[in-house]
Amino acid sequence: MAAREIRWLTQEIETWRNEGVVDAATAERLRARYAGAAAAERPWGLIVFGSLGTLLVGLGIIALLAANWGDLGRTTRAVIAFVPLGACAAQYLAGYRRGWQSRAFLEPLGIFWGLAIGAGMALTAQTYHLADDPEQFTLVWTLLLLPVCYATRALAPVAGYFAGLLTWVSMSQLAGGVGLWYWPLAVMVVPLIYSVSREPDAGVRSTWMLWAAALSGTAALGVTLEKSLPGLWMIVYTGAFSALLLGGELRRSGERGW
Repeated sequence: MAAREIRWLTQEIETWRNEGVVDAATAERLRARYAGAAAAERPWGLIVFGSLGTLLVGLGIIALLAANWGDLGRTTRAVIAFVPLGACAAQYLAGYRRGWQSRAFLEPLGIFWGLAIGAGMALTAQTYHLADDPEQFTLVWTLLLLPVCYATRALAPVAGYFAGLLTWVSMSQLAGGVGLWYWPLAVMVVPLIYSVSREPDAGVRSTWMLWAAALSGTAALGVTLEKSLPGLWMIVYTGAFSALLLGGELRRSGERGW
């Protein structure tokens, strides 16, 4: 129930009490019931705009550093490369100790943390002139997102993990590889998605995580099996979509969106 509906109902309960439709004890029980529902409601506006603001701030910091990178010394560059990453870890630990479990805190933190990992890797490689290998860079960045996924249990790092895996396996195929490592790496985040789906108030978040996994896996089927099982794409995709349909029917239990 939306917050405005709960406010309307609370006003109606007071009117019912004044008109004698319900007694004072019943009115108090109703107010307590729907006050709990209002407290449990997720501040999605705050989460979405907070995440968007974090993304823009992170990209702005990266652009600012890139514009002035040539004027900085090597030691300064190395320190700057790891400051955002250390700040994210410190913020998470401080929040963990204080019991900050709000999605409005963890979702933006997950976005900034993921950007900090990629920026730190890129800046370190540029500072010390490490080998330029986009495929290896993408794989390492993606794997380093895994602890962020489990720490924050946020949607953005999980979606970024699947997007990174799909990007890496596509690069691997173009370079002549097979890319079947996509599947065991993708399974590494499945326990997290299952755990989130068991949370009573994480229906929307777990559904979007499942969509990220389904879309990435669907694309990865064609990429990874192109050289392993050529000519069987119709059978493979028919089985995959059937599994998704049956999985959705088993999980649905009155939910929408899957």
